[in-house]
Amino acid sequence: MFSAKIRVIVVCLSALALAGCSNLTWFQETQRVTGPEPLIEPESFEKIDLAFLLDPDKGGKDGDANKGKELSEAEEFAQQRKDLEKAFKKFYKPGNRKLVRDRNRIQERIIAASNQRCGQYKNFIKQFDAAANLTLGGLTTVLAGAGAIFTNIDVVRALSGAASIFSGLRAEVNEAYFQNLTIQVITDGFESKRREIYEEIVKKRKNSTRLVNYTVENAIGDAILYHQHCSLIAGLEQ
Repeated sequence: MFSAKIRVIVVCLSALALAGCSNLTWFQETQRVTGPEPLIEPESFEKIDLAFLLDPDKGGKDGDANKGKELSEAEEFAQQRKDLEKAFKKFYKPGNRKLVRDRNRIQERIIAASNQRCGQYKNFIKQFDAAANLTLGGLTTVLAGAGAIFTNIDVVRALSGAASIFSGLRAEVNEAYFQNLTIQVITDGFESKRREIYEEIVKKRKNSTRLVNYTVENAIGDAILYHQHCSLIAGLEQ
């Protein structure tokens, strides 16, 4: 009886140790193992208001007129589209000699926001990978070890079966999400592609001293393409 209690205690302690290891930042909540907190608040930096970027001096007259009114989703979309069209027209106003500089500024602003968000995404997939492997791998180890501690044949079979299940789940997670590649390989892949795209962007800007050759719409499209390549799919493809 006493021996059985000791075995149960060992299993429970192993499970508690596993739970603690799966959250290694419990002793310092403001830190993360995968990297530091963002320098700039995401809500204020990553949110791109394209109409404002195109026309920083916009008075928002139409927006002011709608203040206090509850707009439907369709009306809000129509208003945003109207504001964006006006901002594009304002950007191309006659006599504006800073068009190329402003085009580059807008593009770099989007790219900077993408870099911050991409850094957070890399932290997330690293945390996901570590948590999934540590939890499922740890449970496999705990159950396999518990199978060696207990002597009852039915208990041993149950624990061994559960260990096999968790081991299989771990393999399936790695295969389904990461194609059995390491996170380092995947992140290196999409960062390599993003560098290629950025180098192409810089080349286009150098060869386009006139806006007609590389419009602000082209610049925004390239910045969006740059951002879209910070993804698991892009990393696996590269």
